[in-house]
Formats: sequence, structure tokens, C-alpha cells
Amino acid sequence: MRSLLFLLPALALAACAPPDPGEVSVALKGTELAHCCDNAEFYPPPVMKLADPLMPLLGPVFGNVVFREGYLEKPSARQAIEARLQPMDMLVLSSKNRLSGKTLPGLFGHAVIYLGDEASLRRSGLWNDPRIAPHHADIRAGKTYIEADTNGVHLSDATHALATDALAILRLKSGCGTDRCAPAEVIETLGRDYDFRFEGEDHSKLYCTELAQIALPGHEMPKRRLYDYNLILPDDVVALAIAGRSPMKLVSYFSGTAGKRWHESGRKGLLRDMKFWWDEAQKPPNL
Repeated sequence: MRSLLFLLPALALAACAPPDPGEVSVALKGTELAHCCDNAEFYPPPVMKLADPLMPLLGPVFGNVVFREGYLEKPSARQAIEARLQPMDMLVLSSKNRLSGKTLPGLFGHAVIYLGDEASLRRSGLWNDPRIAPHHADIRAGKTYIEADTNGVHLSDATHALATDALAILRLKSGCGTDRCAPAEVIETLGRDYDFRFEGEDHSKLYCTELAQIALPGHEMPKRRLYDYNLILPDDVVALAIAGRSPMKLVSYFSGTAGKRWHESGRKGLLRDMKFWWDEAQKPPNL
């Protein structure tokens, strides 16, 4: 989803009707995040309709424009994050160091699944699964994350997967099981193309949270109609988790600042940052 909604603010001149806030808005009523994520249609629908056929061409360009290193790229930050992880955790990333991350309304724009290392896959009895066995060398080399981005579905190491400014770690409250987590099934998606149309129903191509849904069938992630797409927005998944309205819980939240200063602030810091970014999303763009 790093390439979603990448249009320049200068195009956002046409008026549009208030968007449908979706099922998440109802679920968040009475919580600290009530109405935080209502207006996710940051750009006018007519503009997005014009952009739709160009997404497969422009998406990779916008998705790969990086202004600077992520604030969490310091080795000590990566080590602290990985110390918190368990297999099949969902990491939701805020990459404002990327062009795509700066044009997204809200805090988060990407999701990654931590598969686990060799030891954890052996403990779960999955290491010799015929779907995982072909990837032993990559996993041993540290590629323990799976993600869908503009380069398609692929394994990543921590240096690539955690090259971000902030991230939330989410975990199923009930833990993993054969009916709740699907590591072998999600690894079967390796090599599939990125879904620039965000269709969601046809899994021959995948976007990031669509991939996460395959990995975590025990949690039916919230969807909303955004423009002409039926999407799982990363901010919706996080908002429900920290509001206690989800089968997932917040494990931790890490964020950084310029100079690669980072800290682990947990729920309090995540609430603060989500409210800030959604307040910013409601403001008209500077033209």
C-alpha cells in the first residue's frame, strides 16, 4: 500500500461529497479514537478515477522515491523491535521518509508479517513443510519477513522491512493456531505481483494488508469502500486494536525523530501520533 493515493495535492481542486467512513467509524464510537479515521478520501474521486489506469505505471515510481533513511534504521532500534516479535506478528509501518508515505492521509501506509526464524519454524513443526523448505536459505540469511509492495510479494530482512519512521506491532489475542495463522499458506504467495487496483477478491495479485489477511485468517480485518476500491486500511486495523475492538492487540509502538533518535512509547504514544496525523489529513492541502 506504499503506492496508494500518490497523486500530487495540486490535483485536489475538485469538490467531493463526504466519504463513507465505513464500519470502523461505528466500531470506534465512544472510544478515544472516535471519528479519527472518518475522512480517508483525501483526494477528490474524479481525480482518482483519472489516475486509476495509470497506477500500474506510476505506482512503482512513486513507491520507490525515498527522501531519507527511516528514523528506525539505527541498529539499536532494529534490535529492540525484533526482541518484541513473535512469529506471525503484524507490523504496521509509517514511512514518511517515502513520497508515498507523505501523500497518505493518516499515520500508517504499509504492513509486513514476521514469519519467524529457523528455530521458531522448527518449534512449530513447519520448517520442513514442502511450501517452506524451498526458502530455507533465505530464512537462514535473515529474510524472516514477508510483504507485498510495488516489487510484488517477497521475503525481506530487517534492514529492508524495518526501514521506516514508526511502527506498531500487532498480535492475535488468542495466539496462533492452524485456524488462526497461516504461515505456509502466505509463503505460497511469494512471487505474485502487486495489486495496484486493490481489488481484494482476486488473490492472484496482492497489496500489503490483503497479504496480511491471508497470513492471519483468524482475524477478519475491517474493510471500507474508498473511492472505487474495497480496502483494508492499515490505520483501521491499528485503531480497532488499540481501542480494544479487535481480535488483535497492540504489543508495542516504536517511533523515531531526526538524528535517528528513537523510543518505545506504547499505546500512549501511538494514540498521540494517530490523532495528530488524522487531524493533518483533514486540513486542505497547501497548493
